[in-house]
Amino acid sequence: MLLHLLHNNLKKSIMKKVFTIALVFGVLALTSCKKDWSCECSTGGNAASYTIKDMTRKDAKEQCDKGDFSGFGVEVECKLK
Repeated sequence: MLLHLLHNNLKKSIMKKVFTIALVFGVLALTSCKKDWSCECSTGGNAASYTIKDMTRKDAKEQCDKGDFSGFGVEVECKLK
């Protein structure tokens, strides 16, 4: 009986470790993935969008944020979609 309990606990422990490792690799794969993104810029109720190609989300957001502008009574806000 004791051996059976130890065996079950060992199996659970191994499964938790395998799941954790798989989860970490999955998150890394998704966050470092390069793909196409849409950047939408709006001002005064008008909006326009353009495509940012082959970038990670972080890099695409930085690129999209470069379109933000405020001056001369005009405010343009860009958001990554």
